[in-house]
Amino acid sequence: MVGNSTNVRLEMEVCNLDAVFIELQSAIQKSNRLLQLKLKKEFLKRRSVIYLIAIFLNQGITMQDLALLMQVDKGTITKTIKSLCAAGVIKKLQDEKDKRIWHLYSADNLDEFYLEINSQYNQIFSSLFNNYSEEKIELLKSYITRITNNINTLKSLH
Repeated sequence: MVGNSTNVRLEMEVCNLDAVFIELQSAIQKSNRLLQLKLKKEFLKRRSVIYLIAIFLNQGITMQDLALLMQVDKGTITKTIKSLCAAGVIKKLQDEKDKRIWHLYSADNLDEFYLEINSQYNQIFSSLFNNYSEEKIELLKSYITRITNNINTLKSLH
């Protein structure tokens, strides 16, 4: 019977972790959707804002490096970049030495839009953490950092 008790406890812990993961995913999706609604930009698809920020902060990043940074496959990057180029918010320039490589830059008009994104993010996240002390926020950050480090460790094992 001791073995069954341990198995039940482990299953409950896994269920609790699943619930935490689901809640975390839901919170991220809802906050991204809220940001999209606040910005009222029709070209913003799922996760587009994150790509825009990454490109804005890493001018000239290659599509391959962006895929690594965002931890997505080449097809996802290609599709997202195509829609952002069509919307006129990023520029794609071919490498002079290696024609297979494309560098990504924010469009000239993106500076103001980035400030708007940053402002909206700050408003949303300050509202999300309105009733939390600085200690609780720092604790949450440390948990998320540890989770990310654990994920990176698991990825390096495969």
